[in-house]
Amino acid sequence: MKLETLTGRPIAFWINTALVVVYAYLLWPMFSPVFFNVKYAIYLMVLTAPALTYAYLALVGGSRINLALLIVGVLAFTMAETFLRLSEPEQSKWSGSLFTNGQHPYYVFTGAPGSSGVMLPQQGGANDADRAYKLNRLGFRIERTLEKSKPAGELRIFVLGGSTVFNGAPLAKSIPGQIETELRRRGFSGATVYNFGIVSAVSGQELALLTHMLVDYAPDVVISYGFGNDVISPYQNDPRPGYPLNFVALQIGTQALAGRLDLRTALASQLFKSRVIALAFSVRDQEIRLPMGELRDAVGYGTPEWEAAIVRAYSDNIHRMCRLGRAFNFKFYAVMQPLIFQKSPLSDLETKIPYGDAAHASYLSRQYKRGAEALMQLQAHDGVDATCRFVDLSQIFRDDARTLFWDLIHLNNDGNATIASAIAADLAVKLLAR
Repeated sequence: MKLETLTGRPIAFWINTALVVVYAYLLWPMFSPVFFNVKYAIYLMVLTAPALTYAYLALVGGSRINLALLIVGVLAFTMAETFLRLSEPEQSKWSGSLFTNGQHPYYVFTGAPGSSGVMLPQQGGANDADRAYKLNRLGFRIERTLEKSKPAGELRIFVLGGSTVFNGAPLAKSIPGQIETELRRRGFSGATVYNFGIVSAVSGQELALLTHMLVDYAPDVVISYGFGNDVISPYQNDPRPGYPLNFVALQIGTQALAGRLDLRTALASQLFKSRVIALAFSVRDQEIRLPMGELRDAVGYGTPEWEAAIVRAYSDNIHRMCRLGRAFNFKFYAVMQPLIFQKSPLSDLETKIPYGDAAHASYLSRQYKRGAEALMQLQAHDGVDATCRFVDLSQIFRDDARTLFWDLIHLNNDGNATIASAIAADLAVKLLAR
């Protein structure tokens, strides 16, 4: 079919062209993904092929074809949007949205105070009753009363961390719950362990939480179980070392109030209110909605200096928590957690768990080597007086053939038990016995 000149084109053609241009503008950042594999390539093809077909038909078609394209496109979009809104009620995000979680000026977020829900089957529990959870008035998964005045005889232990601390069903099977069981079995009858896990939290948030709230509750021991989020989050989300994973989203919200959004972010903030668009681009929605490329360029994303800064931020934060313990008379115990790539052998189920691509695995390996070196240095300097201790448990699942991981970082209840037992045994001898 002979192409017509652009002059004299019907209005339906120009509307179709505008739709394709906007779609391509949204799609473009998807071609620079954090992870790239066969599945992602197929995903890009699925998103790109309809747009190319639509653009071709609009370009070669006359008035009737363009009008038909526009009508069919609008009807299809409207029907899909209606179906999604009727069939899927809006879900709150798990990761610290300002509107669905507790809001705090320093440690940024907690869970929503007083909220409840049911955990995924992978997180443990034989049934929904086991997996049901309720957060206390502070937004934490703590079922017992917590007052600032400590009861006589209580050995008060706080466990800080991310979802790996929060998880475990029922609560007694979480890492904090099983630490309490193990310590009491070892003769510490007053041991009472509180779960201060916040989904997606990094060490800087733990430090802020400890400083601005938890020191008032007179802990005897504070355990930080982490490092995973500190290294995973900047690779996938906000790339700035030490920043919470969604801090850039909060910054964009502030800029929106001030009317200072760039074109892509301003456009995406409106278009992503559509369920269809949000679903289509859900795999890497932040690449479209947020200026991730600019942030990555600014911090030298992927460079050795950037990688070293990430580990240094973690090391500095746990060093500060140790010093805080000396000031407020509690003992501090830092644990570097394992990830699935450090486990061997992997079970049949674990071999099917995706965790990025080869570049991501290599990055994690380098960061964990840096992390182990940082912990050794901290133990040599801050751990000499038995007030603080820094422990690397990243290799704890070497020569363990059980199925323990259900994704890159999260453990089932059996894995939680192994971690808790190791922490309790070491804690009892190295810090509590003194």
